[in-house]
Amino acid sequence: DKMIESEEKSKQEKIEQRQRQKEIQRQQERERKERQRQKERERKERQRQEKRERKERLKRQNIDSQNDNYDNHNDYIDRQQQQKQNDGIDIFWTIIIVTVLSIIFLIWFMQWTLSSICCCCGDDDDCDD
Repeated sequence: DKMIESEEKSKQEKIEQRQRQKEIQRQQERERKERQRQKERERKERQRQEKRERKERLKRQNIDSQNDNYDNHNDYIDRQQQQKQNDGIDIFWTIIIVTVLSIIFLIWFMQWTLSSICCCCGDDDDCDD
C-alpha cells in the first residue's frame, strides 16, 4: 500500500513539476514577447523621433534658404538702386562737362566770327588779310 502511495506521490510530484516547468516556460515566453514588444515600441518611437528631427531640419533649412533668397533679393535691389544713383551722377557730370565745353566753344566761335566780320568791314587793324 505504501508503495502505491509512494508511486502516486511520485507521479503527482512529476505532474506538478511538469506543470511548474510549463508555467515557467509560459512565463518566460510572455516575458520574451513583452521584451520584443517593448523593443518594437522603442524602435518605432526612435523612427518617429528621427522623422520629426528630419522634418525640423528640413524646415530650418527651408527657412534659412528663404532668408538667403530674401537677403539676395535685397542685395540685388540695393545694387540696382546704387547703380541708378551712379548712373544719375554720371549723367549729371556729363551734362556739366558738355555744357562747359559748349560755352567755351560758343565763346571761341563768337570771337572768331566777330574778328572775321571786323576784318571784312575794315574796322579792325589787327586783321591779317
